[in-house]
Amino acid sequence: MQWIVITPPEAVDNETELIAMLIRNGVDIVHLRKPGMSHADYEAIIRRIDEPYRHRIVLHEHFSLCRQYGLGGVHLNRRRSIVPEGHVGSVSCSCHSIEEVATRKEKADYVFLSPIFDSISKRGYTSAFSPGELTEAGRRGIIDSKVVALGGVTSDAIPMLRRYGFGGAAFLGDIWGRAGHDDFTSYLQTLRQQFVG
Repeated sequence: MQWIVITPPEAVDNETELIAMLIRNGVDIVHLRKPGMSHADYEAIIRRIDEPYRHRIVLHEHFSLCRQYGLGGVHLNRRRSIVPEGHVGSVSCSCHSIEEVATRKEKADYVFLSPIFDSISKRGYTSAFSPGELTEAGRRGIIDSKVVALGGVTSDAIPMLRRYGFGGAAFLGDIWGRAGHDDFTSYLQTLRQQFVG
């Protein structure tokens, strides 16, 4: 399974050091998502990320920086829905229904499906899918290796997501809520074992 972490929308203390720590501890991809931040703000963050880790970064905005800094890919959304001309790297997008996954995943390297569980970081953003719906989508091959679960994902959910057939899991609230705590590194190591297992 692919392990993805999405940054919080707001600035975080020591964020680039934490991103490096995530990658060193097994995170496959970090989505840099800062809605409303300027091109210069994005570039300042990217420049502070160690060059060997930059190919693991996916952008939600300011796509020209992807090529300029050798980043890993772009994530399409309502604000930025077109792949840049000459883009080299991954393309992903967000989906909010099983039907949307079925129609969009063929044109992407991977897609997020959310919210799978009640969100940790967005109050009132609750699970949109029953276990039966997810099981059926997996049985039909809609949920597969190109579909990444997002929304309320914690380490306890990984075995369940694997049974549904998800190819990855994306973390936001669970990871950043623990960042900076004394047990953060040990939690990341526990998570890594869940993805390897």
